[in-house]
Amino acid sequence: MKRTQVILITIITVIVVIFIGTLVIATPRNTAIRLDNQVATNKANINKEEQRRVDLFNNLVDAVKSYDKYESSTLDKITEARSQASKGQVDKAEINLASVVEKYPELKSQKNYQQAMTEFSVTDNRIADYQEAYNNSVRSYNNYVQSYPANALLNLTGYNTQYYQQTNIKVDNQQARNLFGK
Repeated sequence: MKRTQVILITIITVIVVIFIGTLVIATPRNTAIRLDNQVATNKANINKEEQRRVDLFNNLVDAVKSYDKYESSTLDKITEARSQASKGQVDKAEINLASVVEKYPELKSQKNYQQAMTEFSVTDNRIADYQEAYNNSVRSYNNYVQSYPANALLNLTGYNTQYYQQTNIKVDNQQARNLFGK
């Protein structure tokens, strides 16, 4: 063989070894990064739903307050109608009472209360699903990071086992949103 052929074969061999070495190093890291990001996404989904739960609670309080205000107003109108009737103003009393009865089926606050309770149920189910997804993603990440041969490389580059944790929920009660468009 000629000297140039030997040099060319040596260069190609070095390039192939570097390429294979890069693949051997990059593949486990890329997989660990993807799994780690999935854990973070699932945790963020739980936090988002916990914020929604706070929003729902505040909306529920508003709905109950609105319903209570309506009931109070209804009682006042009925008492006023009764008073008018006792004074001989039956026509006015009848108009007042009719307006109260007519509005009763359209109690929006009652609908909001029912909707809030349904949304609580939906939100709790989502949180349970996201918690399960979070636990599964932590388990998948840990299985990968602890498996040989990936663990030999990943431990050197800072990818260690993650611990299952109760998510540290931080919600902002001051930033609660109205979910019913009022």
